[in-house]
Amino acid sequence: MMQTARACYILCAYILLTLPTMLVQAVFLLFKMPWSKTLPLWYHRKIGKLLGLRLHVRGEIQDNSHPVLIVANHASWLDITVLSQLAPVSFVAKHEIDSWPFFNLLARLQKTIFVNRARRSETHSVSNAILQRLAGGGNVVFFPEGTSSDGNSVLPFKSALFAAVKPTPKQLKQLEAENISFNEHDVKVQTVSVAYTRLGGLPLGRQRRYKVAWVGDAALLPHMWSLLKSGTVDVFIKIGEPALLDQFRDRKDLCRHTEAEIKKTVSDLLVNEFNSPE
Repeated sequence: MMQTARACYILCAYILLTLPTMLVQAVFLLFKMPWSKTLPLWYHRKIGKLLGLRLHVRGEIQDNSHPVLIVANHASWLDITVLSQLAPVSFVAKHEIDSWPFFNLLARLQKTIFVNRARRSETHSVSNAILQRLAGGGNVVFFPEGTSSDGNSVLPFKSALFAAVKPTPKQLKQLEAENISFNEHDVKVQTVSVAYTRLGGLPLGRQRRYKVAWVGDAALLPHMWSLLKSGTVDVFIKIGEPALLDQFRDRKDLCRHTEAEIKKTVSDLLVNEFNSPE
């Protein structure tokens, strides 16, 4: 009974906070106000507290002197709120999300870039959208696993997905022809490794991590409702050191580097989940 009451309280508070914030953000975007970048950061920090997310963060997203391509593992719908608390960011997401009522509005208000991987004809326009966002100084979050994992390990990265963020010389010439100014030397890459370690104060082992991880075709709303009833969630986050995008030879080199770093870090975070983050 107490769990249901808790979930109902969180849901009501979520709606009361979210609806007016969506309206304000829509106005900010319409008039291209600078606060449109920082309002989602404020909003997700409030939502994180409301949901009972306890973030243990090591490292930081680098300062605003360079836009950052943030490469992260993906284990839960909570990842959006977790990562959005670290810095002003927008996301690259699968196009199916754009058909989800309400959630598609939230995504669009955070300037999400939708990718239809089944249509190669859209690859060029999506790549341009991502590169334009970076060229404009925005931070972009990228999930190269292509789907969410079970939270116990990191799925293989899909190197083809990096084609949109690591342009070939031919693509760079096309960008110049379209008057899109993009310089890889101006963009930095940072990995963010996320591990969910405790739920309601109790350790999450391999058998219980599904309570937080949202895997594959699992129904979203029942999973959300169950998690709202479960108490606080401890999240360990390790942010990697920044590297210039032009340090990587091609998309495969970028894929190998980020995959190896994130896999090792997530494994270390899960193994040492009982240690202090400090």
